[in-house]
Amino acid sequence: MQRTIGLLLTLFGMSMPSQAAEYAQGRQIAELPDVLSFRERVQPINDMVTDRLDNLLPKLMQEADLDMWLVINREYGEDKLFYTLVPQPTFAARRTTLLVFSKQADGSVERFSVSRYPIGDLYPTVWKGGTKAQQWQRLAEVIAERDPKRIGINVSEDWALADGLSVGLHQQLLKVLPGKYQERLVSAENLAIRWLETRSQKELNVYPQAVTLARRVIAEAFSNKVITPGVTTTKDVEWYLRERFEELQLRP
Repeated sequence: MQRTIGLLLTLFGMSMPSQAAEYAQGRQIAELPDVLSFRERVQPINDMVTDRLDNLLPKLMQEADLDMWLVINREYGEDKLFYTLVPQPTFAARRTTLLVFSKQADGSVERFSVSRYPIGDLYPTVWKGGTKAQQWQRLAEVIAERDPKRIGINVSEDWALADGLSVGLHQQLLKVLPGKYQERLVSAENLAIRWLETRSQKELNVYPQAVTLARRVIAEAFSNKVITPGVTTTKDVEWYLRERFEELQLRP
């Protein structure tokens, strides 16, 4: 899942044309809300991601009783939550990308990457570069420096989207952590699920437009613009919906 539902909702512009198109069966279907181009979406999406990281994540980490959260990613095999945490446009992790979220005494969350490069303005890196082994060792060092009591990792028996840490990366983590920190590793399942399911106010503000867009595309699909009784198949309608959203630069 490259993004949460909330991030998808930033795709819609604010104007709502009132002009209606009339199809043969007599139903009137208003034109669609404006949809932002891929390039135009970057700023509103990043505003929402930043808002979620600054204001939502600290509350969720407190609820989950986690002092630190590790989201560990391999290039082209990223944790599914990775794309909901990073700014756009981000097409993939760079080699091994280690995201760290550390709860502070005042309840805020420090965030950074233990990777060769920073990720936009959201994740400065605390590693100067070197070998892969040195990168993992640096992760162990920053964990020891902060001495978290409960370290969340994305492993889950029941929730696929909370189970993004691969076996290979998990083994690498265990290899570099001293025993006392291995014992502090816990499932971040509750945090991951709450992160995915919780909508911020910024996201809720665009929900009406998302619903309007979906309903109007559905109305088109079930109108005589698309359906010829006795000729059109359900598969034809399915493909119309898929291709119509692609035409709007939306991922069906």
